[in-house]
Amino acid sequence: MTFWKFCSFEGVSVPLEWSYGSRCVKPPIIYGDVSRPKAMTVFWSSMAQNMTKRPMKGMLTGPVTIVNWSFIRNDQQRSETSYQIALAIKDEVEDLEKAGITIIQIDEAALREGLPLRKSEQSFYIEWAVHSFRITNCGVKDTTQTEEVADRIKKILAVLERKFVWVNPDCGLKTREYSEVQPALTNMVDAAKLIRTELACAK
Repeated sequence: MTFWKFCSFEGVSVPLEWSYGSRCVKPPIIYGDVSRPKAMTVFWSSMAQNMTKRPMKGMLTGPVTIVNWSFIRNDQQRSETSYQIALAIKDEVEDLEKAGITIIQIDEAALREGLPLRKSEQSFYIEWAVHSFRITNCGVKDTTQTEEVADRIKKILAVLERKFVWVNPDCGLKTREYSEVQPALTNMVDAAKLIRTELACAK
């Protein structure tokens, strides 16, 4: 995964660790302060953009997901490690924007996986998790779309202009059987068609 290119990240050669469904991972070890010595995805995103006239979307894993899917250092708060990763991702986001990538998805697929079981600790976790995500995109221009995967189209439309909303599946589909994927995609397409019809009738 591209975030292994951060400083203080080390890949592991241990057997795969089961995550969920059929998905297994080899979590990296974060052993020190995190930084980004050079661009990680700009070359490939730019090359893909040069092959099409359509907008090319940059894809980055969010800082909280990286923290939750890694073996992290235990000599500082998880929030501090997340902030360091967020600043590194922020640099990548800004470099993608400079390279002409105007749509950048920062995917927090595991944001809730680290939520503490104790209710008394949940508000602090949510506070630093959301702040970490906001750090990653705070430097982009208003014309650059930075999105987090959401699961309900109407909730998205409640806060975003429709011209900024693209309905598409997330990376979780690759961990599912076709019997699960096909109905999910059918429902997604049907929902998008229904909402387009509703929006057209509301004009």
